Amino acid sequence: MYALIAAAGSGSRMREAHSNKSKILIELSKGFSALALSIKNFSDCESCKGIVVAVREEDEAEIRELFSSFAPKLDCHLVPGGADRQESVYLALKAVEGLTDYLAVHDAARPFCPAVKIEEVYQAARQSGAAILAVPATSTLKEIGEGDCIQRTIERSSIWEAQTPQVFQYEVLKTAHEKSLAEGYRGTDDAELVERLGKEVRIVEGVRGNIKLTTPDDLLYARFLLEQS
Repeated sequence: MYALIAAAGSGSRMREAHSNKSKILIELSKGFSALALSIKNFSDCESCKGIVVAVREEDEAEIRELFSSFAPKLDCHLVPGGADRQESVYLALKAVEGLTDYLAVHDAARPFCPAVKIEEVYQAARQSGAAILAVPATSTLKEIGEGDCIQRTIERSSIWEAQTPQVFQYEVLKTAHEKSLAEGYRGTDDAELVERLGKEVRIVEGVRGNIKLTTPDDLLYARFLLEQS
């Protein structure tokens, strides 16, 4: 398995507060950034043999240093990021064609996924061809309509919140992206693109600590978690 880490997103709200620094490279605590933690987590996973990261050109030198520090024994690659996440993932998966049979697509902004969960979702994908981490929804969900009024309350017993990594057979993911590219379809995650092939995607229960850093408040929470560890 290779890890495909999408790290080229803009994160504009956090850039404004951190001198235009990419949010996944902002130091959280103890010398760790979100991307550094993500790379380390995959390096700690026995089944991971390589990492490919889609990046902004201005971040390449710093990320190469992270490879040297946190994944010195893995086969690591950098590729230019695309116009959006979906394009970045497609460019990265093309860059490792022929190197691996499975890809674990991961958001660099999720720095707290433990290696044991990466291994678990990979083993599920080996059985089914496609698997993702997710957690059951715990909040009451409302569907709203015109005028921001509630139309209905959604039964949450079958609702799960998707996380990453999401692991796929290489050819399955490539086919899903090429179909979406040909049709001009933009999905919200890679599992959605695979679902559009009619392929079943297995759910592996993740951990609630596998949070995504989206807002400045998320950075504060991530720093708190690291300081407690």
